[in-house]
Amino acid sequence: MSVDDNIKVFVLSSGVVVIETGGTFSAEKYDDIYSPPNTANILSESPLPSVLNELGLGFTEQYDITQVKRQDSKLFSVSDLQIIYEHLKEKIFKNVVIIHGTDALIDNTNLFQHIIDTDHKNNFEPNIVFTGAYIPIANGFDQTDGLNNLKLAIEIAGKKTKEYCSLVLNGKDYDNPKGLEKRPVPNAREEGTLPYEVARVQP
Repeated sequence: MSVDDNIKVFVLSSGVVVIETGGTFSAEKYDDIYSPPNTANILSESPLPSVLNELGLGFTEQYDITQVKRQDSKLFSVSDLQIIYEHLKEKIFKNVVIIHGTDALIDNTNLFQHIIDTDHKNNFEPNIVFTGAYIPIANGFDQTDGLNNLKLAIEIAGKKTKEYCSLVLNGKDYDNPKGLEKRPVPNAREEGTLPYEVARVQP
C-alpha cells in the first residue's frame, strides 16, 4: 500500500476531525453522473485540502491511518471500520466527520454504530457524522454535491450533543440512519437533479 492509498485524517482548527476514506467524493471525474462506474476509481491525491480551502476551513494537523486504504465503500470490511473506530478511541476524537462512498454509506454508518454499541469496555462516546457525494469533487465545485454535504456535516459534528452516528446526504441531516436506503431518482437526467435520493423504508 502506497502512502497515497492511506486513509487521510485532517484535524480542523475548530477541533472537528475529518477522515477521508475514498468513495465517489474522492473519485476520478465521472463523464456521466447518471451512469457512474460500478467501482469508484480513487484519485491518488486526496481532494480534501482543496475542498477545505474552498470552504474557508483551516486544519492544524494531517496524517494517515496506514492500516486501511482509501477505496470504494463496497470494499470496506468490518475490520477496516473497526480499525478506524479504534483510532478515534485512542486519539479521543469526539467530533468526527467520515467521508465515505455512498453505495455502502448507510449500511456502514449503521455498522459503525454497532461497533460502538458492542464495545463493552467503551467509555468513549463520539459524535460521528458520515457523509459522501454522488458526484465527484473532480467534476468541479459547481457540479459536485460533496462540497455542501461536507460543509453541513462539519457544522453538525461541531454542534452535536448526542452520542451516535448520523449521516448527511442530499444536503440533509439524518439523525437515525436505520431504515434508510439509497434510491435512484426517477427522471433525474431529464430534470437535471441529483441521480440518487435517500428514502426511509422503515420507521
